Amino acid sequence: SANATDDSFVIVTTTYPTTYGCHRGRSWSKADMICQSNVDVSKQKYASYAEAVEKARQMRDSNCWFDGYEPEDCDDMPPYDSSVMENYDNDEEVLIRVMKESEFDEERAEDQKYLDRANEEAMFEAALKREMIKLQVEESGERVFYSYLYRDCQIPAEFEFDESKKDSDSSFALPANASEIKSIMFKVDGAASVNTKVLGAGGRDVALLQGSDLMQLLVACTSLEELYVRSCKLRTEIDNEFIEGIATLAPHLRQTLKVLSISDLNLPPWTLKVVGKHFPNLTRLDVSDCFSTDYNNWMVDYNDDPP
Repeated sequence: SANATDDSFVIVTTTYPTTYGCHRGRSWSKADMICQSNVDVSKQKYASYAEAVEKARQMRDSNCWFDGYEPEDCDDMPPYDSSVMENYDNDEEVLIRVMKESEFDEERAEDQKYLDRANEEAMFEAALKREMIKLQVEESGERVFYSYLYRDCQIPAEFEFDESKKDSDSSFALPANASEIKSIMFKVDGAASVNTKVLGAGGRDVALLQGSDLMQLLVACTSLEELYVRSCKLRTEIDNEFIEGIATLAPHLRQTLKVLSISDLNLPPWTLKVVGKHFPNLTRLDVSDCFSTDYNNWMVDYNDDPP
């Protein structure tokens, strides 16, 4: 409005995440809510509160988040929050407020101060946790430890092999002390290598699986206790046939293998049953970033017992 002053009214529309919908069970901290919310301020400023309220009602009525909205009181005054519609499928809700511009500026300044303090606290806690992890790893002795978060205190396996660094024309050379190696980290390279050399063609060609670099290594390592399988590039599914192929071609692992860690690969839930069947002496199974509870897969027989 032409007569708007420096302390005129503005309409603030905030789109914020819910604790339902795709966020069901999530508990947002104040810092999370500030960072995850989208705040839009009207470009137009209003000299009177009544004028701003009338415009806020128009914005509410034209917003699909408020379809079917009925005012709870006859005054019908803001704020207007779409959460009162109780649509628990929503991933986000919309809050429409009328505020003095000075009040909004003060609120944003306070939010920024809060975020600055929260960031300092988070950095301190992260540094403290890194030191604690480092001490725990050091106290564990020679136990293998891999972590994306704490790379500065990792303890590598006795034998590491990265397919992406291998010359395509060269053959795989088994380590001379293969029968004595107790821990291996094997990093497979991309889609072609994963499908044809390591997991077999689609995971079902035992001949290709037997001739793969990984399988040659597993057959030779008769004392192997810890196996870490990683992927350099594309995430590929590890299926039942891959686990069964290992158990068939390297049967000694049934008794010796204690740790199986799989990362950057997809492990469907029904494969866990096969892992438990063939490797009964496992004390640790690490599939934290590749395990999915999604059963929507055409390969699954829904008449089978769940794993």
